[in-house]
Amino acid sequence: MRGKIYVFMSALLLAFVGCNNNEDVSSIENQESNLQQEQIVDSQERIIEQPEVILNPQQEMELQDIVAEVQLELPVQRAAGKSSEVAANKAEILKTTDLIIGRSYKAGTVTVSVEGKNMLVTYKTNRCWNLWKTNLFIGEKDSIPLYYGYPNYTKFPYRESHRTSRINEYTYSIPLADLKGVKCITIAAHAKLSIYYRGWCWVYSAWGDGNKFEGTRCPATYFSLCDNDGGDDPVDTN
Repeated sequence: MRGKIYVFMSALLLAFVGCNNNEDVSSIENQESNLQQEQIVDSQERIIEQPEVILNPQQEMELQDIVAEVQLELPVQRAAGKSSEVAANKAEILKTTDLIIGRSYKAGTVTVSVEGKNMLVTYKTNRCWNLWKTNLFIGEKDSIPLYYGYPNYTKFPYRESHRTSRINEYTYSIPLADLKGVKCITIAAHAKLSIYYRGWCWVYSAWGDGNKFEGTRCPATYFSLCDNDGGDDPVDTN
């Protein structure tokens, strides 16, 4: 197991490296901090928020070591997560994709389903991870808010903070009527995930796996419900 000094040095390195895409992501993070000032669970809680990066093999291995150590300390069972509306497991599933940190580490799933007249998008993390924040865009790809080519998740239409609840599952319910006229339903599912390790709360950025955004080397991805981003959508929004 790697030592604490090694882990903190790596975190410091990530802070300087970022995603090698100028100041676009750091500026987005500043907007995020200005928009949300939630009460922290513990006033003494020590937080290390990692920037957006594409993990190299060494960084991914380090993250796997952290997760392995945390899993050994977790209780056998944990409280069930809560959803904003109905449970997605009762709906017709259209697509499930991985929730990925740095384009390589799988930390959970994003599931899109339909129940009645609503589309459900469910974030679910693997054991030992919590949802810290979720930011969701759903609509036409060309309508995704961008900031110098990078998806500006602070401007996504569906956003929630979960940092005080420490849940591992959350569902957004979107009326299909709100998607009427969308030719190809595209989803950009961003999340901040937290893991508690050696007295610190580590926060990582994750995206629902899919296509890379053009013009940026950062790890953001999106996916669509139509074939090849141009076929027929499997959802009747009328």
